[in-house]
Amino acid sequence: GSSPDTMARFMLLFALALAEPEPTPWPPVFHAVLAKNRSGEISHTDLYYDWPRGGNLHIDRRPGQPEFFDNERQNGSTYYYTAGGSCKVIEMGVGLLPPDWLAGAAYRGETSVTSPLSETPRACHVWGKGEAMGNYTGPFIVYYEDVSTGRPARWQFFDGMTFDVLDWLPGETATAKDWQVPANCFVAENSSLQSSSELVRLWRSGFKAQEDMDEEIAVFV
Repeated sequence: GSSPDTMARFMLLFALALAEPEPTPWPPVFHAVLAKNRSGEISHTDLYYDWPRGGNLHIDRRPGQPEFFDNERQNGSTYYYTAGGSCKVIEMGVGLLPPDWLAGAAYRGETSVTSPLSETPRACHVWGKGEAMGNYTGPFIVYYEDVSTGRPARWQFFDGMTFDVLDWLPGETATAKDWQVPANCFVAENSSLQSSSELVRLWRSGFKAQEDMDEEIAVFV
């Protein structure tokens, strides 16, 4: 028969096999090259996350349009602007997502993910976190992490907006010029206050109109 030690080791291995994986925390500083898909329209986004600096910067790039900056700060201020153009400031009332913001997310199993710009599928762990808004159901965000590398492959919001991670560069940050908020953002009439949450702000980073940017910046909430 089996010894008590052998049985104990077997039970431990069995328990570990049943344990659900935990999402990998974000590095404190990284640059992610993203493909944003909103209603079938794909655009290029550079995401710079810098927790020690207290900043989170999205730079959206679309052919024929000026670069659009979504410059978020730990003090709750978010600045939406184009270089030399208009600026809109939203006081979100919350800081940035911490590196371990996925802690407590519900594990949803494994699936295969294929980027719209690649034909190579990736096996991914999947987690959901938060509650959908409005008439939507399900989690606020579904997060996909590459099983083999532990790096994010995709995140998708309840409204269908998806970000596919094309490149993941830990330790890389934006230039001082890109972090710099334009002076016209500090004009009082450009600012408004809105109650929010960290996840809502992450969602809003892709939920923007980019039309007539030289005249006005419209932020749909």
